[in-house]
Amino acid sequence: MDCARASEFLHGYLDDELDAAHAGEMEAHLAACASCRHEHEEYLSLRSLLRERAPRFAAPVRLRSQVQASLRSARRVQRLRDWAPMGWLQFAGSLAAAILLSSTLTYYWMLASNTERAVGDVVDAHVRALVTNHITDVASSDRHTVKPWFNGKLDFSPPVKDLAAEEFPLVGGRLDYVGGRPVAVLLYRHNQHWISVFVWPDQTDKDGARRAFSKHGYDITAWSGAGMHFYVVSDIAGPELGRFVALLREQNAPQ
Repeated sequence: MDCARASEFLHGYLDDELDAAHAGEMEAHLAACASCRHEHEEYLSLRSLLRERAPRFAAPVRLRSQVQASLRSARRVQRLRDWAPMGWLQFAGSLAAAILLSSTLTYYWMLASNTERAVGDVVDAHVRALVTNHITDVASSDRHTVKPWFNGKLDFSPPVKDLAAEEFPLVGGRLDYVGGRPVAVLLYRHNQHWISVFVWPDQTDKDGARRAFSKHGYDITAWSGAGMHFYVVSDIAGPELGRFVALLREQNAPQ
């Protein structure tokens, strides 16, 4: 087996889908070829990393509708069983299942990829603001000053909360970009630490579970609620960041 053929069979080998003869050929080739063995090890590491760290998401309502539609389609196929050839029915059922599975996997892969990109964007923006000392576009501890400043600059109105009584005073706000779109950034301070809260509309308009990430020494907490995505970035200690997130989520909870 040469390297080109080994590359064709690599994914099947990783997923234990090869027959015994081809699996044996792959094992022999990997033992003899350092380049292909390195590629195999990289795929193993990537799969392990995705299993350990890839965020998990609750199934959206849209997926429930797709599954129900697929079941209705399957029942219609069942009613055709009396006159349709058995082979055609089996093919149609298998095709419907394959299409549903493919659509579901594609949806969640894109969702995970979008979340990973958003985490990278908000951390980069937070660090960039600190390094350039461009923390705010509007500096004020008064939410009635910060919130109106965004009018006309964004196609949405971000919720601005005052948490000074809980030792997280509002410092101001600015515009930034996440995923190629303009977003609102609200700046808070806790002792000598900055907290950036990135806010932009959630098109699904559905509350999402809180998710935690870590990147380049910063902790990130993300969730959806009140029709908005929230991404909080800071280097403050975990318990204090957790307290801030809890306060912010409580303040933004539907009344």
